Amino acid sequence: MSFVTTGVGKVIREVEVRTVGQSKLATFTVVSNRGVKKGEDDDGKTLWDNIGTFLEVKAWGRLADLAEKLTNQDVVEVSGELQQEHWEKDGTKRSKFVLNANLIKQIKFKSGEENVESTEQVVDEVPF
Repeated sequence: MSFVTTGVGKVIREVEVRTVGQSKLATFTVVSNRGVKKGEDDDGKTLWDNIGTFLEVKAWGRLADLAEKLTNQDVVEVSGELQQEHWEKDGTKRSKFVLNANLIKQIKFKSGEENVESTEQVVDEVPF
């Protein structure tokens, strides 16, 4: 069984590209913010906090070619299989969730409008 998910977020660090065996791998992190009500001010106006959810994304093959073009602050839609990676560092067990992408769609906002336009989309099979 696997968890497949889709999300929209901002790229928040430079895309790292490397070769693993015969395959190209691009890795980047996206953040998606959600508003959480934290109370009201003296005038009764609702106050909000932004809570960020950070997720590392791995893109293989043709998806890595697309991901390599992404820059910091680009907005993307990503879909894929959510996996948990485990390792040990300095005697401490650690883990994190990673999205192995099978779709990356860069989203560009049209100037002065609320509409969005998808500039590139690649759907690919993850090589495992």
